[in-house]
Amino acid sequence: MKFRLSYMSKILFTLIVLITVCSCTKTPTCTSGIIFHQVKITDSLGKAVLLDKFFTVCTDKKDTLHIQKYYTDSLLYYPLIDDRNFSLFQKDSPLNFKFIGIKGKDTINSPYVFKYDGCHIALVSGVKKILYQK
Repeated sequence: MKFRLSYMSKILFTLIVLITVCSCTKTPTCTSGIIFHQVKITDSLGKAVLLDKFFTVCTDKKDTLHIQKYYTDSLLYYPLIDDRNFSLFQKDSPLNFKFIGIKGKDTINSPYVFKYDGCHIALVSGVKKILYQK
């Protein structure tokens, strides 16, 4: 009887392990750190354009993101979105955004599409450099 119980325990344990392994869904392997996306804005001579105001709008959800410039940024770059905004997304569903930059009476308006893979927000379409022309 003791032999059967041990044998039955092994079979039961093996079945539980197999069911657990088969029922697990694969999760993406996430790299550490926050991924952020930014846009470079220059004039025709390649000099940095200093905007008076800038923000990113999620046009699909009517949300406005006011992201402060990152401490590592040079004057040429403005933030668009980063991984901290993941809650806007459903996994693998792209969303439309617009970067709005204001300099005096001029407005820069640049469209973007981003999606979230469960780990990071990725750029689907949109420019990484904007040439500002008066």
